[in-house]
Amino acid sequence: MNLKKSTSIITGGAHRVGKAIALELANYGSNIILHYGRSKEKAEETVNEIKDLGVEVEAYSADLFSEMEIDNLFEKINENYTYDIVVNSAASFIKKSLIETSYDDWNKSIDINLKAPFLITKKTENILKSKNDSLIVNISDLSGVYPWMKFASHGISKSGLIHLTKISARELAPNIRVNCILPGPILPPPHMSGNEPEWIDMINNIPLKKSGNPQQIGHCVRFLAENEYVTGAIINVDGGESLIGPMNH
Repeated sequence: MNLKKSTSIITGGAHRVGKAIALELANYGSNIILHYGRSKEKAEETVNEIKDLGVEVEAYSADLFSEMEIDNLFEKINENYTYDIVVNSAASFIKKSLIETSYDDWNKSIDINLKAPFLITKKTENILKSKNDSLIVNISDLSGVYPWMKFASHGISKSGLIHLTKISARELAPNIRVNCILPGPILPPPHMSGNEPEWIDMINNIPLKKSGNPQQIGHCVRFLAENEYVTGAIINVDGGESLIGPMNH
């Protein structure tokens, strides 16, 4: 795929990993359709950074918890754009044990982390399949592989996202490739600042003994865009954390 002739949709693209993915693709020439939830100020900052890279960018707000808002979002996008890449980066990150998890917690995790990518896959399929090569990238994490303590609904939703990736890759081939990235300790989770002993111990436990950075996830998305022979892949970008199992959680 020639990124200089592409357009990419990034959900949750206003900050953190989503922003890094948007900037990486824009830096290599892709126009960007940036989705954000409530982070309007951060979205505006990211839009300005993308404009400075010399590509086109539009930002749209939608609550991915709401199927109606997802419908409205893609009605607008599909009327006005054709696109080549969709990155499902938006996520909920609820830290609660199975017993602590409420019905609302469960719905938020499943709806944002799993149902939204499912609906977005369906709503983008017609446009993506019209291209010779197009790409969906889902962002999961290792809670979808290992039973992390106190991340019950989150882990279940991310496990489902991994399987959604595999099913989508098989059913949507050959024109649409679908892959999944599992970041490790790239950034401290929202409930941590990065200075806590828990975070430092987590870093010291992994084989590479260092945290990553969001740009490395952006690099991986770009690799998947440029390599037209990869689909159904579940790629760990985690400093080797996947090698030690769930000991960090």
